[in-house]
Amino acid sequence: MRATQGALIVASILNMILGYSRAWGAFAKKFSPVIMTPVVCVVGLGLFQIGFPQVGKCVEIGLPMLILAIVVQQYAPLYFRHIHERTTFLFERYSLLLCIGIVWAFAAILTAAGAYNHVSLKTQQHCRTDKSFLISSAPWYGS
Repeated sequence: MRATQGALIVASILNMILGYSRAWGAFAKKFSPVIMTPVVCVVGLGLFQIGFPQVGKCVEIGLPMLILAIVVQQYAPLYFRHIHERTTFLFERYSLLLCIGIVWAFAAILTAAGAYNHVSLKTQQHCRTDKSFLISSAPWYGS
């Protein structure tokens, strides 16, 4: 994970240098989608082993998050484009934050409704929102 993060940081710095120096136009002619698609796939597949097994630990939360993220990121900007041009910008930039909020509220409703009362302790640990103590354990949360 540390090596992947370092590689992404170096790649981002290189992109910033190319962008600010306006040299990207010359390089963009040589970097076709045929070249960039494998690069993006290698980075995505490198992170796949870290993120996707977490979906299987709580399918009731992971699967709706996966489906909602795909729908909101791919189809919502096209659907809401006719309302206002800013909605497309908002869905492109903040769609993942929107999905996290919606799915967290869904998980809180499932927890409050008692959906996890009669399941294994491991499932409760991964799915319940009242047992995670994420907010109360955050350093910015005052006690």
